[in-house]
Amino acid sequence: QFCEVYENLQVRQFLMDTRGLLKKMLRNVNIKEKVPITIATVGDLSYAWELINTFIDGMQLRIKNQPAVVIQLRSAFLKLATMLELPLTRIAQANSPDLPSVSQYYSEALVKFVRKVLDIVPISMFEVLRQIIDITIDRLKECPSRFSKASVQEYAQLESRYELAQATYQVSKFTEGILAMEKTLVGVIQVDPHKMLEEGIRKELVKQISVVLDEHLNFRSGRKDSESFSSRVEKLGQRLDGMRRSFEYIQDYMCVYGLKIWQEELSRIINFNVEQESNQFLKKKVFDWDSQYQSDHIPIPTFGPSEDGSVNFMGRLVREIQNQTDPKRTTYINQLAAWYDDAGREIVGLRTFSLIRDSMGVFGLMGIDRLLGFMVASDLQRFLECVSRQVLGPSSPPASSSSPTLATELDKLAVELG
Repeated sequence: QFCEVYENLQVRQFLMDTRGLLKKMLRNVNIKEKVPITIATVGDLSYAWELINTFIDGMQLRIKNQPAVVIQLRSAFLKLATMLELPLTRIAQANSPDLPSVSQYYSEALVKFVRKVLDIVPISMFEVLRQIIDITIDRLKECPSRFSKASVQEYAQLESRYELAQATYQVSKFTEGILAMEKTLVGVIQVDPHKMLEEGIRKELVKQISVVLDEHLNFRSGRKDSESFSSRVEKLGQRLDGMRRSFEYIQDYMCVYGLKIWQEELSRIINFNVEQESNQFLKKKVFDWDSQYQSDHIPIPTFGPSEDGSVNFMGRLVREIQNQTDPKRTTYINQLAAWYDDAGREIVGLRTFSLIRDSMGVFGLMGIDRLLGFMVASDLQRFLECVSRQVLGPSSPPASSSSPTLATELDKLAVELG
């Protein structure tokens, strides 16, 4: 019987593993009581609340150079949890009802530190993504459905595809390190590495899209060049389309739903900027920190106002459309659904709005429609107030409170003029 067991490799391997586990169990049973106390004393990190922030740069640099090091961070984060023992010891001994709230506060502080350390992963991934965007937009040619044998070498573009494969491999290495970490309990909060990676990717994606929109939708004040306006919108569409296609290309290597994240964050950016631009026309303003589209973990960056009074890129875009369709220099032709100048050139038409839709999606067109609605309402209100002062006199109440009287007076004025 023992000979048969000895000759069976699978059974031998199972017995060897069992023997190793039994040895470990015996060692753990024979551990003296003072050993765990010594380990807890040596591993106590409660003194380092102010020191841990000095290690962020070094930890991020090592992660950037060696993505596999991310796996080792789990032990560091577990050690950070010992920092909670000192502030919570007396509270626990006194059986205070404040124990859960204090634990939550310190745990959130530790999770914030973990987020800062791991922020380098999506930042490094998007640095590689920029290389992928440059390769896919500027260097790689689209392969037609049919071509001759002589053109195989031309469309193969082996060198460019090799660089693309290298960049993709770098992205996958960063993702592999994060996903290899298990869920870790930091204080009373469970840290999910996959969820934290997705939040980091969303945060960096929002930052990149916001910068591109702010740079491209920045028009020179007073310039009325329709070609420059169309070319800017077209370049914006090409840039965002390249980012979207590259993001979709590497989504499988980042283990995220690329197109879903892109649509959600682009709509959030545009809706947030439309909301902030609309504050000029609202009595009850929605501030940045009160917005339903703003987030603490995935913040939308804000930029300074423009010379034309716009708060952000959405206001600049709408005002530039108004500038291009100025009735002093253009005429709207209903049959062609476009504005034309005196020379018969199309200034703004269906092609212009198609470019905006291709670059900013339906969310951009909805934002333009909403802002134009606010502007029309504001102009109508000013017009009614002006007419109210002229018809009813300077001491008349505002137009909003005298609209029935104003309508009666306007009817009388129309009869007199008729």
